[in-house]
Amino acid sequence: MIVQIRVEDKVISNTAILMIKELKTPSILAVDDLSATSDKLMATQIKMAVDQGGYGKCMIKTTEDAIKVANDPRAADMRMIVLTRRVSDIYKIFKGCPGQLQEVNLARFNFRESPIAPGEGVKLSGGVVSKEEVEQLKEISAAGIPVYHQYVNNDKREMLEDMLKEAGL
Repeated sequence: MIVQIRVEDKVISNTAILMIKELKTPSILAVDDLSATSDKLMATQIKMAVDQGGYGKCMIKTTEDAIKVANDPRAADMRMIVLTRRVSDIYKIFKGCPGQLQEVNLARFNFRESPIAPGEGVKLSGGVVSKEEVEQLKEISAAGIPVYHQYVNNDKREMLEDMLKEAGL
């Protein structure tokens, strides 16, 4: 069961570690195609951050492999948090793991593989998303999954619907 997907531009940060501790998720699934395939330094940094805190098992996987892990019958009773840098990964996991996602935290998503053209992005709390990503987040929310922005644990949650209303959508 995926307790939460957290979008974090660093994949792992001190605030993500605090959230992991609060959610009591013994399994951390870091979804980062680059770290999982070629950036071994980043992969080592992610694992070290998790290991130092004694927060549980950390797996670094590509998006496709993360979906396989979450769908594995051995993971059925496992509480896990998924950390990713991309809003697009949330949608892939949502579609690939039906019924397993409990909530989405758009903590901070400034990292982008390709920039959004002027006028094509929508500024939400935590970063800028493309119009396609807005539609994907709306679909996830419409499925009854809370989508919100909460950077640190004691911040008030800003729900997607309120952020979109503030953005004029």
